Formats: sequence, C-alpha cells, structure tokens
Amino acid sequence: MCKFHKSLYGFKQSSKAWNQKLDAFLKNIEFVRNDADFSVYVAQVEDVKFFIVAYINDFILVSNNKDKLLQVKENFFESSQ
Repeated sequence: MCKFHKSLYGFKQSSKAWNQKLDAFLKNIEFVRNDADFSVYVAQVEDVKFFIVAYINDFILVSNNKDKLLQVKENFFESSQ
C-alpha cells in the first residue's frame, strides 16, 4: 500500500515508522483513527461508512456499500504509488 524509499525491517523503530507513515496516509484520505483501538480507522461519506483494520502490514476494508468500497480500494492503490 505505501512504499518506502529504504527498508525498515530489522530496526528497533521499524514498527513506529510504519505506523506513522500509515497513520499519515489514512488521515490524508480523510480516515479518522478510533480512540478505543488505534488499529481501526473510520470514514463516512454521506450515508456510506468505511472501516479499515490494520494489523502489521495487512488490512481489512469494510463498507456498507460494495460499489463505493471498490472505488476506495482503487483509490488506495493509486494514492500509494
């Protein structure tokens, strides 16, 4: 999803750097981090809600509208490149 210019694996601060990069990316596309669980992000556009659950470098994207979900998924790939 997000590209790094350098490899971060093996460094003590790797997970923190990854989390900061992911957090900035998701906030940039108007997702809000859940206060109860920092790995959950929520966005709402009109009556459509989107949820992203991030675990290490895996993501679950859920919505109540399949067509909008596919659009957001395509935007993720375009934005991350």
